[in-house]
Amino acid sequence: MILDYKNIYLIDDDAIVNRFNRKLIENTKLFEAIEFSLNPSKSLIDLSIRIEKNDKFPGLIMIDLSMPEMNGFEFIDELDELFEAKNLINFPIFIILTSSTYKRDVEQFLKTPSVKRFLTKPLKIEEFNKILKELNI
Repeated sequence: MILDYKNIYLIDDDAIVNRFNRKLIENTKLFEAIEFSLNPSKSLIDLSIRIEKNDKFPGLIMIDLSMPEMNGFEFIDELDELFEAKNLINFPIFIILTSSTYKRDVEQFLKTPSVKRFLTKPLKIEEFNKILKELNI
């Protein structure tokens, strides 16, 4: 499986937020593919199929924390377990994009090495570009 850093995957249960973020990210012209999902459970299935097929895998995943079926950290934990089960050592970069300012969420972010940034909504182009530069994407 190859991580594709020109592919970003957006997961947020709010369609308006996904459309806004997609448009903002398209304007950067840095990504060849911008995928989005409203459902983390379905995203997990989609991404696990890609792992099974040894397909290209998004190198950057931007995810909301508060979603009905599964929160962002649960999603990351599930994906991490899947990677471990397949003995995959390269893990995608995660950026949390949330409206949460709870201390416990920030503390959890600090304990999750694959999550590189914790941002509050709405996504701002200057901040996003700065992060991409810092992450060498």
